Amino acid sequence: MAFRAKCRITGVHSFNSLHKDADGKTPIESMQVTLQPVFGGGDDDANKQWSKWTPSGELRLQITNPAIFPELVNGKTFFVDFSPAD
Repeated sequence: MAFRAKCRITGVHSFNSLHKDADGKTPIESMQVTLQPVFGGGDDDANKQWSKWTPSGELRLQITNPAIFPELVNGKTFFVDFSPAD
């Protein structure tokens, strides 16, 4: 069964990763992003329904794709889709 969670960014931290790029010398810039489920919903009936079953939690991601760094802003919301991988 697949489901979708609406999450809000609650923390963004920029740093050089311990990983190196292909040359083995240059640190990779990365962003650590923390997201938490948006619960309640006010006027958002879809959010109100899903958050009834997932009222809390935290997701932390280490992202090294600089193309999306500008999108990683505290308070911004995203949908996170979960579906079986097997």
